[in-house]
Amino acid sequence: MDCPDKIKKALRLLEEQEEPILTAVCELAPPLVHFPDNLSSDNLTSYYDDYMREGHQRRIERLHAAGVKCAVHLDGTIKGLLPKLTDCGFGAVEALTPQPAGDLSVNEMRNVANDEKVILWGDVPGIIFAPPYEWKDMKKHVEHVLDCWNGEPFVLGVADQVPPDGDIEMIKKKTELVKRQCNE
Repeated sequence: MDCPDKIKKALRLLEEQEEPILTAVCELAPPLVHFPDNLSSDNLTSYYDDYMREGHQRRIERLHAAGVKCAVHLDGTIKGLLPKLTDCGFGAVEALTPQPAGDLSVNEMRNVANDEKVILWGDVPGIIFAPPYEWKDMKKHVEHVLDCWNGEPFVLGVADQVPPDGDIEMIKKKTELVKRQCNE
């Protein structure tokens, strides 16, 4: 906050250093580039337009011109940045963390994204893998996500991280539950 011009200059320098990499990626044209920015709305929403939007848009425009789709990492609190990221041109937003860990419910995410084509990715908060949560809580949450996002583009995954005391068996159970639900 004390040195906005220095921050903008540092970000421009980083983008300049990234230029040969971006050129090479555009030439290779992979199906997807994932921006690992590790964004969170609680500390970046009010700064995004001033510091990151233009850089994201320049990169996304070049990648899209090369036929490359773009995703970005956003977890924790998401309400402030989700609409900015989809408006900027990201086709997928990954690691979306819903309540009880995040600041939006599963039902609210699609409306806040404000783009029915964007792929919402995540939505199983890591905390549900650990006590005091149990399989019944996980099952209820996953079924709710599948009901809410039925017919929408999404990837069901872990939002944020499974904590060290998380029950890895729940991942197997979740996979089987999703397979059953999708076959019905």
